[in-house]
Amino acid sequence: MSERPILFSAPMVRAILAGAKTQTRRIVKPAGKNESFAMLDHGDGWRPWRSDDGESHVLNDGNEIEIACPYGQPGDQLWARETWQLFDPYEDPIPAHRFGPSAPYQGCSGDRSIEWRVCYRADGELDHPGDGKANWRPSIHMPRWASRINLTNKIIRCEQLQDISEADAKAEGVASVAEYNQLWNNINGTDAWDKNPWIWVIDYGVTK
Repeated sequence: MSERPILFSAPMVRAILAGAKTQTRRIVKPAGKNESFAMLDHGDGWRPWRSDDGESHVLNDGNEIEIACPYGQPGDQLWARETWQLFDPYEDPIPAHRFGPSAPYQGCSGDRSIEWRVCYRADGELDHPGDGKANWRPSIHMPRWASRINLTNKIIRCEQLQDISEADAKAEGVASVAEYNQLWNNINGTDAWDKNPWIWVIDYGVTK
């Protein structure tokens, strides 16, 4: 069993915490920077493969190399990265329920030690006293210890984006395919839906 990070936007974090989101879609990408892939079905569903020389043509001669899902396999663990920031629980007037884990290190304010605590933007905006906005840290920079959401992969498959069903749209935390269409474009660009890329579909459960 392995453990890997995965990024989620604030609305998706809220949907996961509310129990409304149990599925996510991520674009299938080549294994290498200049590499292409082909989608093949060897009887257990579509999977991305590359030829043994890295070219994107279907060989079907037994020399194809399957591209592994970067988010692991069923049974593997994922931990969510989200927008975050550290606060001083002794000086910042923040409600106690907003604090997440304690940082595994201390800072210094005057002559006393500080126990920094994590807060998450998905829970609402916060201000630093005297400094204005919280200057949130990007999700990509969240360390493992700061994550509050742990997931376990259940099913991983490949399909094209526009093949999503109404049931799967609801599992994505939205009301319909049309709403997911809008969400995808908001995240990936105005014409991203129309490109209809191959995507990884990951069904997961929240691990307490």
